[in-house]
Amino acid sequence: MKHHKARNIASVLLLSLAYFAAAQDAITTKCNMMRDADSLSMQRMEYLWAGEKGKKQIWDFSSLEAIRGDYPVKICVDSTGTIGRYDSNSIRQYRLKSQALHMTHYEDRLELVRYDKAKLAMRYPFQYGDSIAEPFSGEGIYCGDHKVKVEGQVILQADGAGTLILSERDTLHKALRVCTITTTSMAMDVDSAYIDPDNLKQEVEERYDWYVPGYRYPLYTTIQRTSYANLTPVASRSWAYRLLPDELSHLDDAVNDSIRKNASSTEAGNTARLSDSQQDESAHPDDILHYNVNLDGRQMTLTYTLDADGTVNILIADVMGLVYRRDSRTTKAGETATASFDCSGLRSGKYILYINVNGIIHSEKVTLR
Repeated sequence: MKHHKARNIASVLLLSLAYFAAAQDAITTKCNMMRDADSLSMQRMEYLWAGEKGKKQIWDFSSLEAIRGDYPVKICVDSTGTIGRYDSNSIRQYRLKSQALHMTHYEDRLELVRYDKAKLAMRYPFQYGDSIAEPFSGEGIYCGDHKVKVEGQVILQADGAGTLILSERDTLHKALRVCTITTTSMAMDVDSAYIDPDNLKQEVEERYDWYVPGYRYPLYTTIQRTSYANLTPVASRSWAYRLLPDELSHLDDAVNDSIRKNASSTEAGNTARLSDSQQDESAHPDDILHYNVNLDGRQMTLTYTLDADGTVNILIADVMGLVYRRDSRTTKAGETATASFDCSGLRSGKYILYINVNGIIHSEKVTLR
């Protein structure tokens, strides 16, 4: 049995958290709009719950493994100003008008949709605390020969700010998280403008994108999509993408290069001041959890104590983000608590145990055999 304490964040991170506690930089067209001929090499990642909202968050995705190492994305802008985003699975087209970016066309292996009321993708500028909601509608083809009509709503909210940890060498400050909730209703084989509620395919997508000053594109994205038939959930899947900072080094992006250079100079000064003041190299001050995980056959037991009173939320999910077990409780400081989970009904494979204590997320990989 191993004893675990949440990852120690180096002392430079602690000082930087205080420095970067001010309002996060806004997402702007100048720094974050897609550009013609930009190419990105993303990684498909194991799914991890997106974490709590609010300020001064720490989102640590460094322990996750890449499922697919090379996921290329290409951006093209035509003479009319239409922005095309192309990847191996889909084509998306956008238009920028009145400081709002809307999707006008979507196409993948199963469906093609043209939006007569375009689908909101981003509003500029957008900063922590901002939110906007808009309806959308369109029509197209599903599975080659089924006419479809779609309608729904997009809710966009900048709901989190803090530090993003992508790998052992990539800890990024002033990260801004944008949550996009998209609710879509699709009716197939219809000719009228009316969508019959008894003939609906419905879908809810919860997407989180992490933006960092000095980088044009989101560096991490999580997506969870749930499908419904007549208001009954029938399928759910989750996935994530990572874009490491080094993968953007080839872009000719003077604006963001300058932002990163200035941020590096500021952080170097903070590091020097930290050394002079001999700050304690301890864990994040809000980290109050000490825990052990024991797996005995198919019985998983979490034993833990807290340094202060706290609310503990526990999830067991697979690497694609499907949740199989959950628990929630309030625990007193110094109390030894135990949470046991019977995993006998789960298939063999890799799972992740998530422990969320007052917004600080811990994760532990386990393998059921």
